[in-house]
Amino acid sequence: MDVDFKHPDGRRERIRRVSPVQTRRGAEDYERQIRNALLAGTFGREEVAPAPTLAEFADEFLSKYVKTNNKPSEVASKEMTIRVHLKPAMGSKRLDQIGPREVEATRRKDG
Repeated sequence: MDVDFKHPDGRRERIRRVSPVQTRRGAEDYERQIRNALLAGTFGREEVAPAPTLAEFADEFLSKYVKTNNKPSEVASKEMTIRVHLKPAMGSKRLDQIGPREVEATRRKDG
């Protein structure tokens, strides 16, 4: 995402960021948030909420996305994978602490 913002005093500010949600709508929402923060003069000063744990995110993911976008057998499969494999291995870790290395380590343990 690339925002070119002109402040009321005439100076320009360019901000390049990766949207936390990798969809067009997510990027548009994120751009709107940045523009509003720039207008309010709070951009870069806001407290960043810590990332949720995998367990917290998984519950929200299952209820908001999986159940509305998948057939019942796929819902059951994803619920089982999260309950049996992911939550026990990485459920207490924050999402920003989980990367390819942690995923591969978990796969090797389960394999």
